[in-house]
Amino acid sequence: MEARMPHFAYLPREALLDENILALSDILRTNYVQIQMEDILTQAAQINHSNPIEAVAFTQDKTRQLNKLVSPIECIELTDDIGEIEEEYDNVSMGSGMFLDYPWPMVQHETLGMQPGQLIVLFGRPKSMKTFVALYIAAHAYLYNSARVLIISREMSKLEMRKRMVALLACVPYGPWRKGNLSPFEKENVFSTLRSLVSMEGERQSPSNSHLSPSIRIADGFHRQYTGLELARLLIDEFQPDLVLDDSFYLATQSMGRGKKDGDPMDWKNLMTLNASVKELAKEYQITYLATTQAKKGQKKGDEAKSLRDLDAFSFTDSYAMTCDLSIRVIKVDEDEERDIPQHILLGFPAARNSTLDTMAIHAQPCVNFTQMSNADLDRHQIDSEVVRRAREVDERLSHVPAGPIGSCDKMEREIPATLSGARAGKIPKTPVR
Repeated sequence: MEARMPHFAYLPREALLDENILALSDILRTNYVQIQMEDILTQAAQINHSNPIEAVAFTQDKTRQLNKLVSPIECIELTDDIGEIEEEYDNVSMGSGMFLDYPWPMVQHETLGMQPGQLIVLFGRPKSMKTFVALYIAAHAYLYNSARVLIISREMSKLEMRKRMVALLACVPYGPWRKGNLSPFEKENVFSTLRSLVSMEGERQSPSNSHLSPSIRIADGFHRQYTGLELARLLIDEFQPDLVLDDSFYLATQSMGRGKKDGDPMDWKNLMTLNASVKELAKEYQITYLATTQAKKGQKKGDEAKSLRDLDAFSFTDSYAMTCDLSIRVIKVDEDEERDIPQHILLGFPAARNSTLDTMAIHAQPCVNFTQMSNADLDRHQIDSEVVRRAREVDERLSHVPAGPIGSCDKMEREIPATLSGARAGKIPKTPVR
């Protein structure tokens, strides 16, 4: 309103109103429609004396514009606002007007970022770091887009999730942070980062709620009174986020009942209902919904290893691919010292609406570096199509052993240098910047 009508005198933003805004808006809309309708009928009556057919056409055209104000179904007319279409195009061409950015240049360039109403699903085998990757996406949106992020943790406790997010934002290695083994300098860096985030939140505004500040809220996915998506809806209503991260969101089906098949913790019909409901929730609230789920345990003997872009890797059903706007398959590749291949993560994109993405590799240093690997990195460590093929076969093999390291991840964590070298250019900064 201020942009379109700068001459109008507005109340200060901090002014408090006793009246209900929605009620006032309804009165305003009703009075406006009444005045416009009386004018249309007066003009139509005059035209009707000489040309009834033209009067009908005139009435239809004028009432069509008013119908958008009174119809419960929201629609847009293609040619009603050409200026808005042009503005939208110019924003995209200049790289502005986006909602939330992906942390990887290749994905951001191809998808143009995360948009309101989108459902994005990350899936992978247990211990594949998919939750770390999802948190990295959320942390990037919070720091660089001033997003309000709601994290619903259905598997881990909210305290465990907070530990991971703090380490990501401060860019310190997760193992030493979790065990209290940081150096004094690293510890000070963590808490100076947290203090700077308080200042950042006081200075910035949410991209979709200008009256709210960026924030991160973490909630347990289980409640004695509210379950499944009912809990998600309640949290969204209260917090008004820009981005929801629903970790292990398939567990929301537990409130719908158990499946009948042995080995399947949920019924596929419940999963289809859940996926459709989550997508509708994202559209209704105009938020980005980021969810994590499990991949299949493995393929049957004799099946060929398929592409990272193959939909068969989805667990239980491919209904995820039908409803989501982007699916991201996460495969962790362990370090191979003999071949000088570091631990890294392969990202595949089986379902990408309006875009085509190839397999890409990112670094895999928990909370220190999840950035996209450069072509120089790939060449230096000889990470090529053969490495991708072998990683895919290992990830999809028919085995009772989950993908990833066997046993505790402490060894992996201790191998990460307890330095701040991960705060180099391209990674999440130690101190938030505008």
